Amino acid sequence: MEHTALLPKISHFSWDDFRIFLACAEAASFRKAAITLGLSSSTVVRRIERLESGLGQRLFDRIPDGIALTGEGRSLLQNARQMEQAIFDVIHKQAAQDVMERGPVSISITEGLGTYWVIPRLVEFQRQHPFVIVNMRCAMDNADVLRLEADMAIQFSKPTNPDLKLVKLGRLHLHLFASKRYLETYGTPKNADDLADHRLVQQIAPGLEDAAFAAM
Repeated sequence: MEHTALLPKISHFSWDDFRIFLACAEAASFRKAAITLGLSSSTVVRRIERLESGLGQRLFDRIPDGIALTGEGRSLLQNARQMEQAIFDVIHKQAAQDVMERGPVSISITEGLGTYWVIPRLVEFQRQHPFVIVNMRCAMDNADVLRLEADMAIQFSKPTNPDLKLVKLGRLHLHLFASKRYLETYGTPKNADDLADHRLVQQIAPGLEDAAFAAM
């Protein structure tokens, strides 16, 4: 009797509501979550209010800088992440079976590595696997493979999630360089102290270690 009574209430929930809840919890803002999800802020607020009403619990406190999880929200967060992971596991397994020797495969990689390292190797790969379509996502920010933002990611920083399969592909070396015209104009530095008289350009982006340049 008790189990039957719960069914109508449970049937009103959808995974999409929990997906929106996760985005709000991670962004700590309805507005930022709406941008990430590609929805309007009013839609996000309405869906969260519907979820709160269905659960009979307030999940977020509205604060001046955005939102903060309540105690009930923090309790739900872990369960929602487990739900998300279970769904992605099913999709990953199905996608792996579907691709095999044909189908699309998405790779997340930086522009430099994608252009000068991966693309030249795709020529021979496509000859061996003519029915596999490789879609490359070239950006400095790392894609979340577990959330299906890409099938695989080639990145500088080592992921920490234990559910990912990791393979070390190589080592990245950083070097200072200058154009011939610059050196002719300003001279070649002989040691680290000489660098104080030169202008340096440092790339700052996700995945790049900030301390690497200072350690050179």
